Amino acid sequence: MTGGGGKIVHVRVDHDLCAGVGMCVQFAPAGFRFDAAGQSEFIPDGGWSVKALQEAADACPMSAITLSFTPADTP
Repeated sequence: MTGGGGKIVHVRVDHDLCAGVGMCVQFAPAGFRFDAAGQSEFIPDGGWSVKALQEAADACPMSAITLSFTPADTP
């Protein structure tokens, strides 16, 4: 998933921490949805922005969302 600045965005939702509060869905509805268990899951091909993903991660009261970045030209 390519974000701005030629970086690849990696998004992880830790289901051991996720309580299904839904702040991620509220802040980045194109990036997150609820799975059958009521927990957040990332939508890789959604129309999200890196800014929205970061806001969603920051808003998560359980700190269940982790974003990491690698240069796009890294194999």
